[in-house]
Amino acid sequence: VILEQPPEPVTSEQGDVTAPAVGLVPLVVSGRGSAGLAGQADRLASYLEEHPELDLAAVAHALVTDRGQLPDRGVVLAADREQAMAGLRALGRGEQAPGVVSGQAQDEPRLAVLFTGQGSQYPGMAQTLTSTFPVFRDAFHNACTHLDAHLTGHAPHPVADVVLGEHGDLIHQTLYTQP
Repeated sequence: VILEQPPEPVTSEQGDVTAPAVGLVPLVVSGRGSAGLAGQADRLASYLEEHPELDLAAVAHALVTDRGQLPDRGVVLAADREQAMAGLRALGRGEQAPGVVSGQAQDEPRLAVLFTGQGSQYPGMAQTLTSTFPVFRDAFHNACTHLDAHLTGHAPHPVADVVLGEHGDLIHQTLYTQP
């Protein structure tokens, strides 16, 4: 029984990019030294106060695409403007608060490869990501296409169908968890 139509997708200011329908928005702030980071957090909080019309997701996007990332960094995870303001003010005071993380960037990034083995996967595990983030969806399907090419003749179903749940009962078979 369908009670109502699904909600229309929300689009960002860019028009052709669908805004994520997730609960938290990461506001990334950086500065030189703890005083620089605190100052940036305070300035951003003040700016958001002065401009209530700004969309938090658009601000978060601009913070990571339009600004350089300095060594001292903080992230405020906020579900709404009130949480964003509280987190930014806490970051500005150098205080710990829920949804606020801060630290220093490493000079040389480290690469980690994780082989989790079996047990961490579950049917439908990528459904929200593929339906919410077009970039993830495209990368996921691209990877699945390459895996399917190598599994031809061995796997009865495409990897995407198994991971996304259509044939989720097969997800615990080694053929799919460790191809």
